[in-house]
Amino acid sequence: MRKKVMITQSMKNWMISTALFLAMASLTFFAWRQQVEYQHSLLSRHTEDVCAQASRRLEVFMESHLRVANIFARRWSTHESRDFSRQRFERFALVLIEELPGFHAVRLIQTSQDHGWVIPRSIQIPKSLLDPEHRQALEEALQNGLIVLSAPFEADPGNASIYVALPLQREEEFLGYLVVDFLLETLVILRT
Repeated sequence: MRKKVMITQSMKNWMISTALFLAMASLTFFAWRQQVEYQHSLLSRHTEDVCAQASRRLEVFMESHLRVANIFARRWSTHESRDFSRQRFERFALVLIEELPGFHAVRLIQTSQDHGWVIPRSIQIPKSLLDPEHRQALEEALQNGLIVLSAPFEADPGNASIYVALPLQREEEFLGYLVVDFLLETLVILRT
C-alpha cells in the first residue's frame, strides 16, 4: 500500500511539474509573441518615418534644383545681348554641374538645329530627345504647363539618371529646351 501511495504521490508531483512547465511555456510563448508584435510595429513605424524623410528630402532637392534650372532657362532665353553662343552655355552649365551635387549633365536642344549641346561633352544626347515624336510630346506637355520628367535611364555606363525638360522662351519666340540630367544616386542621401 505504501508503494501505491508513493507512486500516486510521485505521479501527482510529475503531473504538477508538467502542468507548471506547460503553463510557463505558454506564458513564455505568449510574452515572446507580444514582444515580436511590438518590435514589428516599431520597425514598421521606423520604416514609415524613414520613407517620409527620404520623400521630403527628395522633394526639397528636386524643388531647389528645378528652381535653379528654371532660373538658368530664364537667364539663357532673356539675355539682352542675345548671346546664345556655345561658350556662354558652357560657362552657365559648368557652374551648375560644379556647384550643385546631383546635376549630371546639362543639355541645350535648340529649335534651329538637329543637334544640341551637352556639358560635359563626353555625354551624348539620347537620340530619343531629338526625335520629332519626342519633341512633339515635349511641346504638348510644356504647353499644358507640365514639367517633363523622364523615366530613369543610363546616361553613361554605371550612372542612372532622370532628366527634366524646361522650355526656353523669349516672349513669343520659342528657343528650344533646356534638359537637365540628375544622377539618381545623389537624389536621396540617408544619414544614420
